[in-house]
Amino acid sequence: MGLLSRGQAMITRTMQDMEPVAVTYTRVTGGETFSVELTGWLGRTLFAGLIEQEVSVQWGELDVLFAAADLVLDAATTTPTAGDRLAFTVNGTAMSWEVASPDTGEPAWRWSDHYRTRLRAHLKRVA
Repeated sequence: MGLLSRGQAMITRTMQDMEPVAVTYTRVTGGETFSVELTGWLGRTLFAGLIEQEVSVQWGELDVLFAAADLVLDAATTTPTAGDRLAFTVNGTAMSWEVASPDTGEPAWRWSDHYRTRLRAHLKRVA
């Protein structure tokens, strides 16, 4: 097992110790609605950039990580799309979120590991 494989295994074990969240992932396209239930882990991303020659550091609102193989909509494995909706409950409060690019110009999602087995979607709260 190589160094990257060992590191990936360590991350997977660590995530198993974290509190997962049951997520309903929904996409509306062409007037049809597709949904899937998946297990996610909540996180945040630190973004840094230059604004008028000064460094600006900001946190994304919320991220959710999940197994890429779990995002199956309309019988096909897919990747997140800006505008997709996620619903989950945290500490007894139901929340709705939308996949969205952060204000920093970053994409709305990215791979979370070298082997592309996990996705990280950046979210903004909608309700």
